[in-house]
Amino acid sequence: MFSTVNLFSEKKGEINRFISLYFDKNFNLENDLYWQKEYSNPIDMIEIISTFVDNSDKFEIAFWICLDKNVFININSYTVNEIIKYLLERYPN
Repeated sequence: MFSTVNLFSEKKGEINRFISLYFDKNFNLENDLYWQKEYSNPIDMIEIISTFVDNSDKFEIAFWICLDKNVFININSYTVNEIIKYLLERYPN
């Protein structure tokens, strides 16, 4: 099973702005209000999680990750440190 990053926004174009900033290239997303990316290694999510939290005051986006089927975890400035610790403990290199 893949782990996923799920972004939701009620503001048109908001996810596109964040994704373009993160990947440092312009994107034209088919769905402006939802974006999902799968990761075979959940540790690889840490970079986008950190980037989101560092810039969360600039975007109206809800950020969720899914590590287990149908279990979603909200990412925000209050939960980020514990989530990153958990990822590193659960999926050691």
